[in-house]
Amino acid sequence: MPYTIMKGLLWFALALLLGGVVAWLLASLRYRRLRSVQSRSESGQDDRDELARLRGRVANLESAVADRDRLRDELARSQAELEGARNSLRRAGLLVEESASDAPEAVLGLGELAADEMLQPDASRDEAPPAVIADEPSATRGESSNQEEPQVGEGEVVATPAPAEFDLQAGEVVLGRTLSPDDLKVIEGIGPKIEALCNGIGVLSWSDLANIEVSLLKTMLNDAGSRFQIHDPSTWPQQGALLAQGRWEDFAALSDELKGGRASS
Repeated sequence: MPYTIMKGLLWFALALLLGGVVAWLLASLRYRRLRSVQSRSESGQDDRDELARLRGRVANLESAVADRDRLRDELARSQAELEGARNSLRRAGLLVEESASDAPEAVLGLGELAADEMLQPDASRDEAPPAVIADEPSATRGESSNQEEPQVGEGEVVATPAPAEFDLQAGEVVLGRTLSPDDLKVIEGIGPKIEALCNGIGVLSWSDLANIEVSLLKTMLNDAGSRFQIHDPSTWPQQGALLAQGRWEDFAALSDELKGGRASS
């Protein structure tokens, strides 16, 4: 009898354990199914958010395109009005010569000149006719070129005039390297780091280098540290002037005589 009771209890415990395992398996499957459904729901929400964001970007792009087209139309109308004003000034004889780069300034200056002429009395016009801001004729240029140039005092920086023809290809043939007006490394004694220092003080081209004082270059090198203080910039403005004037042969001859920016012994 006790054996039968123990056997029955054992079978009851096994059935209870088996029922718990089955219940755990069913609950696990249900949990996984719920997680899968929730994941698909979150993914769908992300897709909807991304679609809404893309729609917003498309709307912004459409607005930007509309603004661009409107600005183009306004620019075209402004150019047409400006051209009409130029034609009117040409017909009136007030616009002698102009270039595309300084046309607005020329129109403004001529308009002010015309207003001054209208305000001046006839007697003052006869005594001192107003000077028209325009290029002088070739004959006047020839006469002025024969006059002596003004003397420049010591310590003053002489502006280097731009050459009439700046043939970089000819310079590349003479110097045997690619040239660019803003490449300061062509100068004997200037490398990439010193070029960056020069750019930092506003020396961005050969012309800028030609028009800067040597004392400023020395101050720049001294401020940069001891390893830059060994460089001598005394010939750099001269080299920059030769390059800015397109005097390739003279620059090549000077470079042959220089070593690191100094005259070689």
